[in-house]
Amino acid sequence: MDSWINIWSSLLGGVIGAGATIFSVWLSHYLQKRGKIKLYIKHVYSPVNEKPWGFYQEGTDSVIQVPLWVDLINTAGVSKVVRNLNIIAYFSGERLTEFTQIQYQSSLNQSTRSFGNDGSYSFVIPPNSVMRERV
Repeated sequence: MDSWINIWSSLLGGVIGAGATIFSVWLSHYLQKRGKIKLYIKHVYSPVNEKPWGFYQEGTDSVIQVPLWVDLINTAGVSKVVRNLNIIAYFSGERLTEFTQIQYQSSLNQSTRSFGNDGSYSFVIPPNSVMRERV
């Protein structure tokens, strides 16, 4: 009779230990995934023509230039991905258009300059970190 009690108590202790281990791993993963991506935007001067945002004439074309610093803040304990960061124009709550992103700019007297994340506007933000991008 004592041997059966020892067997069942050992088995119950093993099940409780395994359950507690699985629960602690799940809880740790859940808490690490909690957190958000926060964006903070600052209008700056363009590194290309040293002008603020606005409408400019380039040859025969009129363009709007919106140079920004974007701080991407990841408050989660795991890496997060931000895809296709873009500006959309709204007027009176109605969506007008989505801006076209520039990947790079080159000129005769300057080297090629890429914008975003080497021409891409998708970013991988490491855990618990701040990343600044010039877009």
